[in-house]
Amino acid sequence: MDFLCLDVITEKVYKGIYNGIKTSELDTLSAETCAYMSIVHPDYSKLASRIEISNLHKETDDDYMKVLDTLD
Repeated sequence: MDFLCLDVITEKVYKGIYNGIKTSELDTLSAETCAYMSIVHPDYSKLASRIEISNLHKETDDDYMKVLDTLD
């Protein structure tokens, strides 16, 4: 991911921040920003997917049986 400009991503995400924003919403905003930036370079889409996967891991219970019960 040598073609990413983190300053641009940070600036765009910063503009979308508001008081009381949750970290999961910040992750989603970052991922959406990177996905939009994929028109500049495809590495942005890789970063977007990694951010969103990380966000999903944070929201998923560590106990496999609890996850299965939730899905049931």
